[in-house]
Amino acid sequence: MHTFYHPSYHPNRRASAVIGIYWLLSYEVARRAGEVGIRTRLGARPAQIVRMALSEVGLLAIIGVAAGGVAALAMGKLVSGLTYGLQPGNPGVLAAAAGVLICVALSAGLWPARRAACLDPMSALRRE
Repeated sequence: MHTFYHPSYHPNRRASAVIGIYWLLSYEVARRAGEVGIRTRLGARPAQIVRMALSEVGLLAIIGVAAGGVAALAMGKLVSGLTYGLQPGNPGVLAAAAGVLICVALSAGLWPARRAACLDPMSALRRE
């Protein structure tokens, strides 16, 4: 039996993607510290701040998965000779990949979202 191993499946690439998403979201939290401080000062609970941040992450993940799915379907014909035992437009594989990517994005966004929820409103407003 011949096992096909593609370098893009390597765990280091997945880890670097998670780290990249984390740093992007940390930057967004730092950039929007004033807004988070105002929302907290006006009475937003930490759970609402986390929900707000994760909803934005989820929206970006869904947009990225949709664009990637369209690109995967378009490129499926070109790589159909390289995939052994899989159809290029296999809905199960596409759905599994989409689910994994959305879970990775939400888990990478959880820590910056929780950190935003714990910001002191006065220090966040002073930075502005």
